[in-house]
Amino acid sequence: MGQTDRCIRAMTNDGSFRVITIRSTDTVQGILDAQEVSSEHAAMVGDLVTASVLVREMMSPGMRVQAILSTSPYRFNVVADSHPGGLTRGLVNVSEGAVVELGEGVVLQVVRVLYNGELHQGFIGTDPQGGLSGALMAYMERSEQITSIAMLSCVVEGEREVRAAGGAIIQLLPGAEEGAVALMAARAGTFEDITPGLLATDGDPEALLAQIMEHFDYSLLGVNPVFNGCNCDQARVLGALASMGREELEQIVSSGEVLSINCDYCARNYSIGAEQIRPLLDSN
Repeated sequence: MGQTDRCIRAMTNDGSFRVITIRSTDTVQGILDAQEVSSEHAAMVGDLVTASVLVREMMSPGMRVQAILSTSPYRFNVVADSHPGGLTRGLVNVSEGAVVELGEGVVLQVVRVLYNGELHQGFIGTDPQGGLSGALMAYMERSEQITSIAMLSCVVEGEREVRAAGGAIIQLLPGAEEGAVALMAARAGTFEDITPGLLATDGDPEALLAQIMEHFDYSLLGVNPVFNGCNCDQARVLGALASMGREELEQIVSSGEVLSINCDYCARNYSIGAEQIRPLLDSN
């Protein structure tokens, strides 16, 4: 039986580091297929999806996190949407002829829901040299005041066949001893490119964790699922229609028109007729 997508959370027994590793291969595959992402954009989208889950698991495991790559003026907008419980989805909008690549004018935005319900947003510029891993580390340092090491990889063959996707983030904890910090930095430098290991182990996050923690005693904190899905349903669609003006809704009912509405994330189609819309009029 092959690997399944999941996050592994662990901490060194001396309290120096917290580490999260992830396999996101099947999740990324589902998003690429749902969004019909072309081959030149697929790896970048995959890395963004992995990054969104890592941020949620580190900062807000029970809350929603979105990681967004965008440009100004508009050329593309890529959203990775990670929910508590592991549900993860994506949205890719690319203008004709545009290429999704990091660099000048391309910003990584991270939006997460705080426990009091407020939104925390951070923005960081991107650099092709450091890739999304570098942008994620810069975000954690400047927006969250967390020193970290991030490693992301997504290997795509053909049009959008995901061979492996995953990554890790290592968080330096307050009070870490200098010797432990130096040792972890040296360890991270020995596998700066995690791609060969992901390919060799089918993205096994336990294997990646063991590699990172080779010279440390550590304890597992938890294993959480990660999967592609969508939280759209007919009730949500009707809720969106309820925001339309009463006159517009009455016209739809009187015409007998059946609305065909697609979810932008999963492409599921909802057919909404007069019998579903009429109760909206009664409630107004």
